Amino acid sequence: MAFYGVDIDGDVRLVFENPLLAFNIEGDFGDYPSHIPASSVRIENPLPAFNTEGDFEDYPSHIPASSVRSEKKKKGKKRIPTWYLTVPPEPPSEPAPAPTPEPEPVPEPEPVPVPEPQAEPEPELESGPEPELKPEPVESRSAEIRVSSRHLIIASPYFKRALKGGWKESDSLQTQECVRMGLKDWDLEAMLIIMNIIHGRNRSVPKTISLEMLARIAILVDFYECDEAVELFSDMWITNLGRSMPTAYSRDVVLWICISSVFRRSVEFHASTSVALRNSRGPVRTLGLPIRQRVIDDIEQQRQDAVERLISALHNLLDDLYHDRHGCSFECRSLLLGALSKEMHARKLFGPAPERPFLGLSFAETAESIDGMRHPNYRSMSGPFGSNYRHDGQNCSLEPEIDPVIQSLKDQLKGLELKCYFD
Repeated sequence: MAFYGVDIDGDVRLVFENPLLAFNIEGDFGDYPSHIPASSVRIENPLPAFNTEGDFEDYPSHIPASSVRSEKKKKGKKRIPTWYLTVPPEPPSEPAPAPTPEPEPVPEPEPVPVPEPQAEPEPELESGPEPELKPEPVESRSAEIRVSSRHLIIASPYFKRALKGGWKESDSLQTQECVRMGLKDWDLEAMLIIMNIIHGRNRSVPKTISLEMLARIAILVDFYECDEAVELFSDMWITNLGRSMPTAYSRDVVLWICISSVFRRSVEFHASTSVALRNSRGPVRTLGLPIRQRVIDDIEQQRQDAVERLISALHNLLDDLYHDRHGCSFECRSLLLGALSKEMHARKLFGPAPERPFLGLSFAETAESIDGMRHPNYRSMSGPFGSNYRHDGQNCSLEPEIDPVIQSLKDQLKGLELKCYFD
């Protein structure tokens, strides 16, 4: 058993039965697959994204390989000079020496036979079951942290209830010099950091940690209700990590929602929920983190409402073109109706239209795809000899009807406010 003496004279033994099997927040993030075909999304920046973690896959070359002139000339086979292939003449052979006669072998004397001793009969083994092979003992994974009950009671309401609230640990603390508290399969490193902070061992506390470790600490802080005790260090850690807040929906966004919730960080909570609102394709998967269900429900509700408004705006425009409520002429309406129907069909938004809960559709991806729709380049003109086209100076375009809806929704999806969920 590994021993850690945070307070060597402490009266509480925090025992971890299996600290290596800590809670798993490294599982599959499992976002929903996109509903919109990738070919229908307009690429604003054709350069490959800078990704230091995945495999680098560059775009294929547009220029055929056969048309690229090689920098090095093609080398043929090297011609070997004839002098190198000439075999030198062999030197004249010398006469072989005459063979010398070998001496005749001398016969060795025959060995005298010695009588072999008779072997004693082996005792017969009694028949019975074979003895079982016992496995070698496996090294225990348990660990113990020795801490002070006074520090725990001051820093954590959970430990206060356990050590002074009539629990079995409080009874043992009054009758024994040291009480044993078995803990869950928590992360041992994260618990050691928290215990060092509570006991004022600041030099043993790391000044910088990873986002992963901060999330693990946040889980323990939420469970043991000791956010105020670690506030100075958590503010320092979050300030250092907040400079690299993700802008695309990923597993790190879920970690940030958890961290900002536990440590009551309104700016980080607003930023992380804004990314989830715009870019998630379905309900946010919490990965077992302490995120309130109301937060998850509000993010999902606003995502569905925004996607529904986008799709409804397209179908309302189709209906207006069908009933001559939009467009300057018959030709104009026919062109717009055909173009809009074709572009919506390419994005799987037409016949039948997607319905709630719109799994696989994020607001950002849907808005970008709609914004990339092609529009017919047409303008009604009247010629000098008369024409059936009516000219009123308007361009035949879908943008004036779609762009305001997209911009209005972008302005509304700003993220959640922390004060609406926590006192």
